[in-house]
Amino acid sequence: MANTIRDYSATAASNTAVDGADISEGCSPAGINDAIRGVMADLKDVSTGAVALESPAADSLTVTGNVGAATFSGDGSALTGIPTPTLTSLGIANHDDITVDGSGNVGIGTSSPTNKLHAFSLSSTATVAKFAANNYANAGTTYVEIGTQYGDGGSRIGNINPSGNLGTLVFETMTGTSGVFAERARIDSSGNLIKVGGVIKGERGTASAPAYSFSDDTDTGMFNIANADLGFSVGGTERMRIDSSGRVTMPYQPSFRAGGAPSVSAGNVYVNYPTIEHNIGNHFNATNGRFTAPITGRYLFTVTVGNNSSFGVDLRINGGSTIIRIEVINPPGFTWQTGAIIKQLTANDYVDAYTFTGTASIGVGAGGFHGHLLG
Repeated sequence: MANTIRDYSATAASNTAVDGADISEGCSPAGINDAIRGVMADLKDVSTGAVALESPAADSLTVTGNVGAATFSGDGSALTGIPTPTLTSLGIANHDDITVDGSGNVGIGTSSPTNKLHAFSLSSTATVAKFAANNYANAGTTYVEIGTQYGDGGSRIGNINPSGNLGTLVFETMTGTSGVFAERARIDSSGNLIKVGGVIKGERGTASAPAYSFSDDTDTGMFNIANADLGFSVGGTERMRIDSSGRVTMPYQPSFRAGGAPSVSAGNVYVNYPTIEHNIGNHFNATNGRFTAPITGRYLFTVTVGNNSSFGVDLRINGGSTIIRIEVINPPGFTWQTGAIIKQLTANDYVDAYTFTGTASIGVGAGGFHGHLLG
């Protein structure tokens, strides 16, 4: 016996009762009335949704109220005339600057996103993107990954707070497809740019004394620019400077000037110089009169000697080869002579002055033995 409209038969002759009311051939008029009332109640159940339709289909459908469905079949590609919803039209206010296009690109501040996430703003005061750790008061490390997908190489930037180093921005890249990132550079909370691995670190001075310095990450080597001067330092000590006028100073360049020895007879090296004007690097040994080259390079040497009788002086390398010879024979009076040479030396070569004939004097003022590394 039928109970709802869903139980009716598509074959008319099979429908002999409606909700218990007999509608078979020859039934009483009262049964017909009861059956009509039952069909009306069943239709109301369908109208209210108390009884669902089995397979609804329609050429067209206009719905003035809400539409609800437990499931949806198909991709909806045949649906037309549906306006593009905005977040406001969906009940989410003040977010119409977010767009998701048909390719799945998400645009923030742009209606035409060109990447999976495209944030854009023409406002000079707007924050285009902000990423933060869940616990801001104790922020750990927050990364934004850039490039190819995980496992295929890539890079990422992040804000980290290791050991209280709040505000450090790090740059990392992945080695191959290892999935492990390695830090390559960072900007610390003081604004220093540091390349991890020892290539460059930059630091800006104050507004009143602008300066920029660049060094490896251990400060063993550095050059700095300050007030139009360019300085070069090693081990934290400046070794060379080019000033704004183009003048070059090298305060640690090996150099010496020695003089004031008494008259020295033939066969003696000038020793025990009482006057050492300067001896940068201490490469001149006043005890044995030798200058020892600290590095391979070109050196300038001069020697000035004099006497009122015949004399001869050599500058020698390693006690053997003569590189300068000064010889005076029967001078008319006290005579000064100077010899100079630029000589290529190998590290640890030494140079000294040797009297090979007569007696020569190295005076305190005019005379002396001098040397300087040119480079």
